[in-house]
Amino acid sequence: MTVYTIAQLEHLAQHAGDIHVTYRDRNAHDTSHSAPLSSPDVRTRIYGAVTRAGGAITRAQIAVALGVKKTPWLTDHIERLVTDGYLMKLSGCWRNGALMFWYDVQR
Repeated sequence: MTVYTIAQLEHLAQHAGDIHVTYRDRNAHDTSHSAPLSSPDVRTRIYGAVTRAGGAITRAQIAVALGVKKTPWLTDHIERLVTDGYLMKLSGCWRNGALMFWYDVQR
């Protein structure tokens, strides 16, 4: 799986009309088309939601801020921001002993 930095994704979004996507099927037929224009990157939106919160927030709060469901897809994008050093991950326990994570901007 290809991993992009936020800067690379922003560059791709700015030049989306200039990029051609090529796919080769199992019969060696190539299909090429221009990449579609995209909305702001989800990772940029996640970072913005955490920044606007002014403190550590949970994955559920991030999902509400973005207007999406808390899914493994969203968790994966949040964790990539942690891995890239943009967010920091804090952990704790709920009263019932379940593990809980908060995310804040890396300072």
